Amino acid sequence: MNTSKDNKWRDGKALERYTLIAPLLEGSLDPAKRLQMREDIASRNGISLRSLYRYEAAFKKEGFSGLKPAERPKQHSAKLPDNFKEILEQAVQLKREVPTRSVNQIIYILELEGWAPAGTLKRSTMQRHLYNAGFGQKQMQMYRDARNSSSKRFCKPHRMMLIQGDIKYGIKLPIGKNGAMVQTYLSSAIDDHSRYVLHSRFYDNQEESIVEDTFHKAILKAGKFDACYFDNGSQYIARQLRFSLSRLGITIRHAPVRSGKSKGKCEKFHQIVDRFLAEVKVHNIRTLEGLNRHWSNYLEEYYHTSPHAGIREYYESMGVSVPEGGISPVQEWNRDSRPLTFLDASVVAEAFLHHEERLVDKGACISFRGKKFETRPALIGCTVGIAYDPMVPEILTVSYHGMEPFTARPLKIGAFCDKNPALPVSMQPKKRNLPACWMPWKRNRHSPCSAGQMRSRLAATERMVGIMYRSFFEMERMPFVRDVPIQELYESPAMSEALGRLAYAADRQLFAVITADAGCGKSTLLRRFSGSLSKDEYLFLYLSDSKLTPRWFYKSMLDQLGIESKFYRGDAKRQLQKEVEIIRGVQKKKVVCILDEAHLLEKETIEEFRFLLNYRFDSMSPMALILAGQTELWDKLRLQRYAAVRQRIDINCVLPHFDRAETERYILSHLVYAGGRQDIFTDRALDDIYKESTGIPRRINRICEKSLMYASQQGKRLIDEHLVRYIIEHEMLGGDV
Repeated sequence: MNTSKDNKWRDGKALERYTLIAPLLEGSLDPAKRLQMREDIASRNGISLRSLYRYEAAFKKEGFSGLKPAERPKQHSAKLPDNFKEILEQAVQLKREVPTRSVNQIIYILELEGWAPAGTLKRSTMQRHLYNAGFGQKQMQMYRDARNSSSKRFCKPHRMMLIQGDIKYGIKLPIGKNGAMVQTYLSSAIDDHSRYVLHSRFYDNQEESIVEDTFHKAILKAGKFDACYFDNGSQYIARQLRFSLSRLGITIRHAPVRSGKSKGKCEKFHQIVDRFLAEVKVHNIRTLEGLNRHWSNYLEEYYHTSPHAGIREYYESMGVSVPEGGISPVQEWNRDSRPLTFLDASVVAEAFLHHEERLVDKGACISFRGKKFETRPALIGCTVGIAYDPMVPEILTVSYHGMEPFTARPLKIGAFCDKNPALPVSMQPKKRNLPACWMPWKRNRHSPCSAGQMRSRLAATERMVGIMYRSFFEMERMPFVRDVPIQELYESPAMSEALGRLAYAADRQLFAVITADAGCGKSTLLRRFSGSLSKDEYLFLYLSDSKLTPRWFYKSMLDQLGIESKFYRGDAKRQLQKEVEIIRGVQKKKVVCILDEAHLLEKETIEEFRFLLNYRFDSMSPMALILAGQTELWDKLRLQRYAAVRQRIDINCVLPHFDRAETERYILSHLVYAGGRQDIFTDRALDDIYKESTGIPRRINRICEKSLMYASQQGKRLIDEHLVRYIIEHEMLGGDV
């Protein structure tokens, strides 16, 4: 028995059954209306009311999985009668005479007329052959809908009751191979009631995956909706899309065939898109990212904030007065009383995963989209299941019966396995010697050396020169180094204020964000803050990873707590929250997590913080979470896509550049720490240091350190503006930070 085919068949049957009962799941139906609708569905599809009741009960009890047929041994179908071709012709004729005839009625008539003995014709067999001939129940219903359809205006009374989706042609961009022009396509998801755009983005193709990505992002941003409304394009009738949305309990409805007016809201929205495309052509956009950036700004700044005529018509048709200035989509969205239902990001991601099967070859690898991925030697010769996101096909999750799912790694070919291996060293052409290592302050040359030797010699030389200038200026310690003790660090007014805010965030378990330009003391602030926390009261966690995904975020935190993380991030998140509860309740400690270099994090990771902090119905925070990054972190959080995360930020700290007075106090504090003279730098030298460094502590350290080195070599006890300018012009190289 082919288990894979059987599972696919069971999933398909579950999808069919969900499609039947989806209209009956709407909570606003009264019992009489629901009963009438149930009878109509049973009559149209040739099934009993008992079956519908059974499907509804199974869905309410077990969800989508409850609709799957029970596993049973495969039964071989009986041999068809010899005259089955003539029987099928008679069945088609009966269907043409009365299109509403069910398959059971057709079989009954055929048996009465003597075309087949009683019991030899199976309903499923006849239904399949009628469908292949173009006379199935769904096909006949589509024909009836096409004849009886009417394009009436409609609008749902609340947001997230119905979402409309559509695709529109965009402009061509030179993003193909060798700058070839490529057609772009806009995929959008629009709320039927408010006309608010949940998600809209340009893509470089019109495959099914762009629609899946659109609705995946829409659900993550705005939560679950009741139903969606599509036309009959191939992207919207694809099995994967229907399967993904059905697993989340979302009903799919399609517009009648050749009825463009039924998608009037999308057509009206596309007029807005046409205006945008006309405007954007003057900007000479060359990249897809640039096009989407302009489109996002256009949506937020113009479309969402402009009065919508359709909203006015809706309220005026009900006799409700509308403000003179009209109502914009964002106003209608925000004033709606219906609450949003957010789902766990891991649940949504799992629903939109694609599932396929692959055979593991002799090298324990599988092939996927022209690439090789490594699995495990124990799976050689086995057929494994793979799950992947079509927008990120590089990440494959492999599953096999009796084995924990794991991520397959792309196969890396070593140097000796390359198709064109390099020549042996003895056969390679001789290369010219590298330039000799040269220290500007030594004014001499050494023998040729490698890059690694050059770096080690440079470090050793700098240490030697450091010892030399420390002795020359009679210092006890090196002044401008990174390892200055916490208690000796210079504390500017801005840093004092930030330390107070962070202490408050740690005590109240709040969500804080720290931003600063590169080199402005962000790491120093974090080091000082972590050193100020009492180990008896706080448990400190620190993460710094630019490629941190939600799963690895939870895993890294659990690793620091000494706990093995579960594979799925939803399980890992609940595992972390449970462990934090134990720490708070048993150890009586508060957890403080600092995530450094947060400006490099991906969108999915940033959005995960919302679900982490949404704890116990948003009544409490499980920990103090502090994001630290460069200035672009706050620029990123200002975007509309991060509105839900931004609204949860309790404290925002910004470290500015030093001014001229703070620069002087900073240098003086380091000289005091070194234990030497404090009048080494003249006022004009300090002026030039401030101008060149722009008040960035890291650049101040480098200029001062190299000035001390050069002054000791030249035998100068005083560092003036001439020496500083020489260092800036000859040693800093324009980017030594």
